Amino acid sequence: MSKNKSNQKSYIVVYFAIFLVVAVIAIAGIIFGIVKHNQKKDNPDTAKTEVVQEAEKETDEGKSQTATAKIQMAGDVLLHQTTAGDTVPGAAKAGGTYDFHKYFSEIDEYIDADMALCDIEGTVDIYGGDKDLAYYPTFNIPHEILPCLKDIGFTGIVTANNHIWDYGSTGAYATVDNIKKEGLLEFGTYKSAADTKKPYIVDVNGIKVGVLAWTDSTNGSYMDEEHIDFITKTFNSDDVSSADKILEDVNILKDNGAEFIIACIHWGVEYQDEPGDAQRQIAKKLIDGGVDFLMGNHPHCLQPMEKVSTGRNGKTVDRYVTYALGNFIGDQIVLAKEGLKTQQAAVVTINIQRNEDGSVDITSGEYLPVLTHAYYKDGVKNDYKVLPMLSLKNHPIPCAYASESYFSDSYARVTKLLGDALPVSDYAADKQMPENT
Repeated sequence: MSKNKSNQKSYIVVYFAIFLVVAVIAIAGIIFGIVKHNQKKDNPDTAKTEVVQEAEKETDEGKSQTATAKIQMAGDVLLHQTTAGDTVPGAAKAGGTYDFHKYFSEIDEYIDADMALCDIEGTVDIYGGDKDLAYYPTFNIPHEILPCLKDIGFTGIVTANNHIWDYGSTGAYATVDNIKKEGLLEFGTYKSAADTKKPYIVDVNGIKVGVLAWTDSTNGSYMDEEHIDFITKTFNSDDVSSADKILEDVNILKDNGAEFIIACIHWGVEYQDEPGDAQRQIAKKLIDGGVDFLMGNHPHCLQPMEKVSTGRNGKTVDRYVTYALGNFIGDQIVLAKEGLKTQQAAVVTINIQRNEDGSVDITSGEYLPVLTHAYYKDGVKNDYKVLPMLSLKNHPIPCAYASESYFSDSYARVTKLLGDALPVSDYAADKQMPENT
């Protein structure tokens, strides 16, 4: 063999070795990414959402460090009389247990943020062991909904709503305890008057996010007198001056270092497409007072989303109001509301960033229209799935309870209603949704 050929062979060996090293690194990176994603789904603690209820004010030096975070917000988790009963279609298992994961199998990849919030309408497993479950008019829903929501990516549950009072303080506190036992954050229910004054601040990827939760409805006098004055924070959404009470919370959060504030507000009139004039004035007042995103719920249908310009740190910025995000999971088809709007909802995503000057901005965002679809077998409802609307519009599937244009009509209605405050997501646009389960 000549010297030149020997050198060529040496070069080939070296190149092959380099190729192997690069390939191993690439494969390891892919595996690590998959594992990291799965770990995040299995354990929301990896999202770095540490609660700092009595946080001290941050120094200017600490706030000068840049940071980013992704936040997602969804509507009501509503296991109504038609999504429940003695057996929850598709979720009830042998031995009296439940598994709700299948309901969210086509949407769980989308719920992937550093902080993800939804609202549970009702109490959860207040007697333990899923004993004496109930679904309407008072709600005591299966415990298994909590680990399911955690597994698909939610990190926090809002409990300030009209159904947390369904079983008095016993039901409310049991629900809070169950939420916390699952490793989820809880917002909106308090065990003492002193607790209502504590700032609820979450460390989200190094950004201090303050969260407040209020409801304008309590469904009457279910609450025992000992706790009625503080167990949830209540206001009157028809009275603009009620915003002043909520702004007291905003100021407490700001005084304790909150850099970005989310207001979870349960309000409005059920099944109405638009908020009232007083709600719009309250929303503006809250945004101008320091709220950065208003997450509204209660009407069981979508209401508009608005971009509101306001002042922050001497500059004009855009903040957002969602008056109602709809039923994230819920079946109220029997109500026959126009367009079956009770089945429609949206998941809103925002990306926030702390700048070098310490200010926090919303840098981008989007919303994903979703729809709770009911599946039938042999004329009997047997399952549900939360499905992305755009995929249904592009690739319709059989529907036992609506016309052929239902999916495209739903998408058109929702995108018109929510407008262009944020762009609509194209998630799963070309994916065919399951026709049967």
